[in-house]
Formats: sequence, C-alpha cells, structure tokens
Amino acid sequence: MERKPLIAGYDPGTTAGLALLSVDGKLLDIMSGKNISQKELLLRAISKGKVILVGTDKAKIPSSVDSFAKKLGARVTAPKEDLKTEEKQKLIGGIKTRNDHQLDALAAAFFCFNENKKLLNKIDVYAKNRGMEDIKDKIKEIVLTRRISINEAVKSFEQPKKIIRKVITIEQKQDSSRLREQIRKYKRDIELLRGYIDRLSEEESNKKIEVTIRRRKDFRDKVIVFLNKEIKERKKEICKLKEEKRMAEEFIAESNGCYITKKLRNLGYDEYESKRKILKIKKGDFLFVDNPKIANEKTLRELEGKNNIIFSPRKAKLRDPFIVVNVDKPDKEYGNYALISIKKAKEKMQDRERINEIIKDYQKNRPRAG
Repeated sequence: MERKPLIAGYDPGTTAGLALLSVDGKLLDIMSGKNISQKELLLRAISKGKVILVGTDKAKIPSSVDSFAKKLGARVTAPKEDLKTEEKQKLIGGIKTRNDHQLDALAAAFFCFNENKKLLNKIDVYAKNRGMEDIKDKIKEIVLTRRISINEAVKSFEQPKKIIRKVITIEQKQDSSRLREQIRKYKRDIELLRGYIDRLSEEESNKKIEVTIRRRKDFRDKVIVFLNKEIKERKKEICKLKEEKRMAEEFIAESNGCYITKKLRNLGYDEYESKRKILKIKKGDFLFVDNPKIANEKTLRELEGKNNIIFSPRKAKLRDPFIVVNVDKPDKEYGNYALISIKKAKEKMQDRERINEIIKDYQKNRPRAG
C-alpha cells in the first residue's frame, strides 16, 4: 500500500515538537515531549505516512532538522528570517496548541505548506487534466523530493508504458536488462533493511538499566514490524516487475502474423489527444478503437492520410477515406496495445484494393522486436 505524502514541522530541543500535515494542508498529528529522542519522532512520522517536506521556523536550518529530513528522504523549507510570534499565530489560524514547542512545529509545517502550495496545486491540475488523479500523490513526492519537473516525474514511473514502447522500438534485451537491474536494486535494499534489523537486535545486549532495555526493545520491535512490512512491499514490487517482463515477452512472442495496434476508447478529440502523446501515434500505425461511433471531426482530420484503417469490435461507418474493420476481439492485449491477426483481419476487409497499399506500407516500415 502506498503511504500518503506528508509535510512535517519540527521544533528540536530538550523539549521537541512535531506537527504533521497532509499535502492538502490538513492537520493530521501534533505532539511534544521532553527528552524525546529523534528516533521516536522518526517512528511517529513514519507511522503516519511518507514525509516529503520538513519545515522549520528558523532562517538558519538547525543541524537536527537537517538530519531529521535526510533520514526521511525529505527536503527542508526554511524562511528567509526567523518567524515571529505574531506570524506563527497567523499561520496556524486559531488551532489550539498545548505549548510553545507545538506552536513552533505547527507554524513551521504551515509555512512549509504555503511555500509549496502553488506547485502542489499545479500538480493537482496536471493530474486531473490527464486522468492521473490516482497517482498524483506519487507525482508530488517525486517532484518535491528530487526537484525535477512534473513531466520528468511522470516519465520516471510510467513503467508499463516505457516497457511497451521499448518492445516496439528497441531490442528486448535492453528492456530485460533494465528490469533485472531494478530487481537487483530491490534485493540490495532488502539486504540493507535486514542488516538494520540485526543491528537493532545487537543494541539490546549493550543496555544496563532494565527500564531502558525495555523501552529500547519496544522501539526495536515496532521498527522491525515496520521494516518487515517494507520488505514485503519490496518483494511485491519484484513480483510485479517479473510479471510485467513476462507479459511483455509473451506479447512479443505472439506478435508474429499480427498487426500491433494502438488502443483508443473512442475517436473523441480528448481521448485522441491524451493517447497521441503517450502512444506517439504516427503515420502507418493501426488503431483499435472500442467505440468508433464516438468520433470528432478534428480527430478524423488529424488521422486522415495517416491511419485510415481502424479495427473495432463494434460496427460503425465513418466518412471516407476511413474503413472500420469489425473484429470480435483482439488476439492479445497489453496495456495500450493489442494484437490483431492479419489473416482474420484480411478476411473481414471489404475494400481490398484500397487497404492493401496501406498494409504493405505498414509491413515494410513496421519495427521488428528482438
């Protein structure tokens, strides 16, 4: 399960304060404590989600705040000048706090949220316009922690789309090599996590005071439970990558004797425009359209002379020069791609003289996998 991205406000010291916000600016947790260790604060933050931003009320970032952020893989946001009391009160907007440490932590969190709010909203709009709302939190995490553009962030985890593009445009060996490298990376991460668990176990034997030992053991057990969950998630990712690799190889193996078509739900312009950028629809491509009855003239103008043959499970008639070839269903599907048997397709085609020229051109220019 993906952990929700969070914004933290951290006030270090003998009595430390910690506040956690969602990336929508909602308060999720606030606490303070005397002689509380940074480990306990880290565990508290980790239990609530994935901290991607850490705020401080100091212009000069305290070393403990910097250390806290680095251990979480987050980025620090600091004001140009130390926040004043009246500024802090305005930032928290009337939320009640128990002491000055909670006030400082909460104000730092809201300051951090306000500083990054414009970019967060921009990502929300980007995701909504492209039907990516289910992964907008992941986009925010990558953009804010790696300091890269939204487009670069989206490209960095569009794994299935990258795999199929490589299947069609470059040799399969390059794709397999990348998958194997990612699997090796996850396995190394698992070994590092296991080593950390072992080190935590060794610490217990060095404690002399019974109460301290008991507290350390409780903390260790909680961390072990958390890290074991992380190991399971890594293993799931490995299995997922292996399955994607298997499906890609199966798709390639079955592509002989088939047209590789690019899938669209319909011929509306919004659908075409979004898929055109992802699939790089170009002249000579074959399209598989679920419902060609939904068609926009602007889409047809852009396709005219490039993609005149359209396969579909539904019967439909489009204006010249488009031909809709009715097929029951694809022989094989993978992501945004589908295989259509050349033999079956030819049997269905009505206007052979008009189509043969396009088919020959497609076969001549079709990229060969492997």
